[in-house]
Amino acid sequence: MRLLAPLLTLALALGTALGCGFTNSQIWLAMREASDQSFDRVYLSMLVPHYASMHKLGEEYLPYAKDPAMKRWVEGMMADRRARLEEINRLLKNLGGDKPVTKEIMQVEMDADLDQLSLDLGKPGVRDTFANVISTNLATSVNLSQIALQRSKNRAVLELARRIRDGETKRAEQLQLVMLGR
Repeated sequence: MRLLAPLLTLALALGTALGCGFTNSQIWLAMREASDQSFDRVYLSMLVPHYASMHKLGEEYLPYAKDPAMKRWVEGMMADRRARLEEINRLLKNLGGDKPVTKEIMQVEMDADLDQLSLDLGKPGVRDTFANVISTNLATSVNLSQIALQRSKNRAVLELARRIRDGETKRAEQLQLVMLGR
């Protein structure tokens, strides 16, 4: 946990600088204004493009990853995104489907992250760009899940939110260690 505070501080600063979803008021406004009846669908609908695009960020970066530890980290992150997306989509189906407007809000932000990474693909700093963008997205996942833990009444959604919060926190700490060469 000691490593998480500096990482989240960095993610917030980078999110502001890069315009990532971590600081996008539309995302937080949608979460705040969702009614109790629609909150779970709003939360899960945001996670779909968020996780799909994080997977895509990994796919785009992986051919340029030279460090074996970073490659393993990215592959693990991508496998986790695939599994979580299956679970999220199952929950959404049980709750009556997604919220397209909410998905679009997140997708716009994730497209900006993909654009940011694509500008540096093949350049010497691509590892840092990837780490910065993905760190911001890990922090966003944690924050979205913290809100869900406060607002949701659905046991399955609460359990998912707990696993996301805890898993993304651990994943962020692991990324920081990889970036530090440990």
